[in-house]
Amino acid sequence: MNYSTSQGKRRLRFYTLFLAYICAGIVSILPGPTLPILAQHTGVALAVAGWAFTSGATGFMVGVAIAGMMIGRIGPKYVLMSGLAIMTCAGIVIPWTHLFLLLLAAQFVAGIGFGFLDVSINIIVTLSFEDTLGETLNNLHSSYGIGALLAPLVLSLALQVAHEAIWAYLTAVFRQVLLWLMALQMGLYVGAEVGFSSWIVTAVSQSALISLALAAPSATAFWAGMTIGRLLGAQALKRGILSEKQLLYLSILGGGISGLVVAAFVRYIGVSFGVSLLVGLFFGPIFPGVMAIASRWFVHTLGTVSSVMLISAGAAGMIMPVLMGFLIADIGFSWVMAIPALVCLTIAVPFSLALRRQRHALQLPGDMQATEKESVYKT
Repeated sequence: MNYSTSQGKRRLRFYTLFLAYICAGIVSILPGPTLPILAQHTGVALAVAGWAFTSGATGFMVGVAIAGMMIGRIGPKYVLMSGLAIMTCAGIVIPWTHLFLLLLAAQFVAGIGFGFLDVSINIIVTLSFEDTLGETLNNLHSSYGIGALLAPLVLSLALQVAHEAIWAYLTAVFRQVLLWLMALQMGLYVGAEVGFSSWIVTAVSQSALISLALAAPSATAFWAGMTIGRLLGAQALKRGILSEKQLLYLSILGGGISGLVVAAFVRYIGVSFGVSLLVGLFFGPIFPGVMAIASRWFVHTLGTVSSVMLISAGAAGMIMPVLMGFLIADIGFSWVMAIPALVCLTIAVPFSLALRRQRHALQLPGDMQATEKESVYKT
């Protein structure tokens, strides 16, 4: 049993690092295929824009040096988490900035983040997979290639959906508070959904000390519940049993509470299976509900709104499973599985603020209402 548990922890650590490298590959490769857009966006010649790569490489060298000093003090895991956070923040700035100097600075910071990540991953792998180090490093570094492969595909899809350079026009909607409240809801929901679905089988397996094959129905129950939840939600709206607002509040509350029950009783197989179905049941209506409300409120800019919402969803979907994987060793599976539930409950905050802002816009008299609606709809 000890050997099996050790193998399970090693496998868990490997897949967590694998996901981290995929995320790093996407963020670090995107500036290459988007360089013409970045050059146009910052008003410099393409040859000058190429200095962004030099800045990123310089940042990487600095990051490697700093990571070497930090690892001895705080440990490789926290250096890795810092690297991912730094790369995420820099990745947000790079496509939006109109200032070339800020672009260079963001690339430099992104390079530091990648240096943190690269050094810490290599150390974690060396300490954890000494007996299969060469094989593990080859497999692990292939995930960076997967991220690099996905990056141009993600960009191509975004450009096709938006029919224009997405980085160029997102700045125009950045000031729209209502839109970003809706995007935050979408990001929180997808983070909760992907976080729960990614780790529920492993959490049940490791907590109940059963094989992955026996724990797998917990994920089946979750996805079955989600399908049923969306069908029931559609019927509730069609028959006027609940309004969209009531359905979303019910789903957020139910998803959060049932998720906390799973977290508290994750070692009990029957409870985990049954309540995972409930989690899916309540989670189901949230994504289409938020998307429907946002599309109705921003009916004149559907392409932009859809892109912003899905980018927020994609970012959360990349970060949440990795973050949960890093925390398992420190706080255990029960606390880690509580994170998606708490994130789900948090959706109520931006949702309430968005409703209040929209209600305020509709209550404004005459010209003020028209002006407010313009600020919401036009980009």
